[in-house]
Amino acid sequence: MLENKAGVVLGRLFERNAGHDTSGPVFDPVFDDGETERVVRSRGRRLVERYWGHYVAFLQSGDGQEQYVLRDPTGGLPCFRLDAGGIEVIVSDMEDYVRLDLARFSINWQHVTAFFHHVRLVTEATGFNEVAQLNAGECLAIANNGKTRSSYWDPVAVCKANVIEDPERARSSLRDEIQACINAWASCYQGVVLELSGGLDSSVVAACLAKANSSPKVLCVNFYSEDAEGDERPFARAAARRTGFGLVESQLDATGESLEGQLDKSRLPTPAVLGLVGKATSHRARLVADERAGAVFTGRGGDQLFQHDNGDHVAAEFAHRHGLRPKLFEIIVDTARATRRSIWSVLAAALRDGVFKRAHDPYAEFETPPILTDTAEAALESGAYRHAWVDGAAGLPASKIRQIFHVVDCQPFHQLPYPYAELVHPLVSQPVIERCLQVPGYVLARRGVGRALLREAFGDDLPAEIANRQSKGGTTTHLIRTMLANRTFMREFLLDGTLVREGILDRAALEKRLSERALVLGVDTASILKATRAEAWLRNWADVDRHTAA
Repeated sequence: MLENKAGVVLGRLFERNAGHDTSGPVFDPVFDDGETERVVRSRGRRLVERYWGHYVAFLQSGDGQEQYVLRDPTGGLPCFRLDAGGIEVIVSDMEDYVRLDLARFSINWQHVTAFFHHVRLVTEATGFNEVAQLNAGECLAIANNGKTRSSYWDPVAVCKANVIEDPERARSSLRDEIQACINAWASCYQGVVLELSGGLDSSVVAACLAKANSSPKVLCVNFYSEDAEGDERPFARAAARRTGFGLVESQLDATGESLEGQLDKSRLPTPAVLGLVGKATSHRARLVADERAGAVFTGRGGDQLFQHDNGDHVAAEFAHRHGLRPKLFEIIVDTARATRRSIWSVLAAALRDGVFKRAHDPYAEFETPPILTDTAEAALESGAYRHAWVDGAAGLPASKIRQIFHVVDCQPFHQLPYPYAELVHPLVSQPVIERCLQVPGYVLARRGVGRALLREAFGDDLPAEIANRQSKGGTTTHLIRTMLANRTFMREFLLDGTLVREGILDRAALEKRLSERALVLGVDTASILKATRAEAWLRNWADVDRHTAA
């Protein structure tokens, strides 16, 4: 709560740099009269510039004539807007609002169709025509003469400010930011359950938790499947041994659980954050209860932030920034060696995208989902899946445009339903995001190695087999086995479902991809999973004025 009834900040808020002293505690900031005045006078912008965390702030001007609603730049807390008879209503949980019976809802079919183009869909629009999302880093000002929206956080401006090309400085600053953010998050909880896959990113989180100044009790959990792709236990065990944390291993059974029982029944404003809940969910909840943990930590965000992609765009970024300098050819050789491409093909891409600065649009890479009807595809507007941050990055190198695209991709991570504990993705913290945006891709993936800077920053804290690991685990085989075991249910659920009835999905194309042969071969399983999630989302809302769908 701010002084003088000036407002309230809901969520978690930390003062910038407070966690850099790894031997001292991290405190939530205290807003005295002076700081409250500075926050209000800035219309909340000071929160973005001096603080970070997961929050939505509600502020009021000194004369009481304006109110402000600000969502943090990571989108850590959901924030949706509705109009109830001229009254601006801000909610985080749609089910709470629905119980008030204040509005009727109609399906936004543009949004539902756009979800098939991009599974982690983040836009101002939602699955309902009457519900809008307040974008991350955005402030809504409400006054007697109307409403205005302003963006307080701009990833393009971050990319251009304080570019760090020196590897030593980049490495130390990245390490400091990650450790500081995990210090801050860890200080909020006496106990934590960490999802430890055994990959680089979750292992880094484990290493930082082991050094956190608040010394929370940490229990790691690893979910694995019986196929080789989904079994990373040797790596998880190595990381747990290195930190001294306990490790629980939980096997996922593709044939032992019904898919129908795994469909999330949560009523959320968009299908983009609706997932599957099965044994992993119940086991995780039981661990949280048994350990009395306050939060579940993950390593999500690493692929998006630390330059996992070590391809052409890395060399092109150097050419974009510096032209044809000798260093470019060193980067080209490293990239060619790491990606097993010819030097000439990498050089051609560097010239095309870096020197001649060919326009790059990540959305242009979207392919038309084959199960959509021609009518639904023709009616889809590109704005239904585009984000303003990506559109505003057009003048940046392609690798930075893609990185901003992936920063947006991280936002749905926060909205996954974990009702039994706080969900924390500490790598997706504002200071870490900003540091990664300031470091060029050819430094993040130096010597042609994906996430090289992260590996170097934490190499002394990780088992060598993890620090040097280039492979990644996956869930594709497990999902295919799950679909095969539940094929009868999926055929009934999808072929006779709302999406087919409303003309969004092509029944014949869907039926073809639900054949046993297509599922065994993994033909477009991603689209089938999207269809399952979208259909489940629609059915979750079936009793809420569905007849008004438009």
